[in-house]
Amino acid sequence: MRAALRAAGVSKRFGGRTVLDGFALTVERGEFVALTGPSGSGKSTALNIVGLIATPTRGRVEIDGTDLAAARDVVRSRHRGRYISFVYQGFHLAPTLTVAENVELGVASQLQAVPDLRRRAAEALEAVGVGHVARQLPGTLSGGEQQRVAIARALARRTPLLLADEPTGNLDRANADAILGLLQDQVRAGAALVLVTHDPTVAARADRTVVLRAPEAP
Repeated sequence: MRAALRAAGVSKRFGGRTVLDGFALTVERGEFVALTGPSGSGKSTALNIVGLIATPTRGRVEIDGTDLAAARDVVRSRHRGRYISFVYQGFHLAPTLTVAENVELGVASQLQAVPDLRRRAAEALEAVGVGHVARQLPGTLSGGEQQRVAIARALARRTPLLLADEPTGNLDRANADAILGLLQDQVRAGAALVLVTHDPTVAARADRTVVLRAPEAP
């Protein structure tokens, strides 16, 4: 069986500065991997690259067996829509859409029937405990509530690969534990999960942990 994700020899330079050097990661379906490391070690950069949001300076990034590191934007976008769900550290919610519409937009490429789309979104919002704010705008919510909406959007997509950047960073321990349980439910259903975290209690829930180190200065 092909790995959900395989990255090899991945490096990224911004200007003259190397922020990621020789990153490698293989994640199988049904596996939960935590990415940890100090600030500046390239965790978010690595996640953006394997999530096909950023392109590496060099290296391979295979999603379901296809190397997409140097693919055209339209090809990367098509694979991202089909295979990947992303929980962004900054939420990335559309401010003029309601909470429900934000989640519905996330699954619109997968479900054609409006009733199915609305039901999938409503189920995800209820699962993360924010179903009661479905008709509100994101700007009226607390940071923790916005975080849970962003997670609901990713959960609703039910893709083979789930990437999450500090998904519990704005949550109290009880809500963090509940959200981690929902993410692990998707892993048990066969998804691959890569989660960036500074929290050792979150990393301890993973099947394995990959520790990144900041590249050495030249």
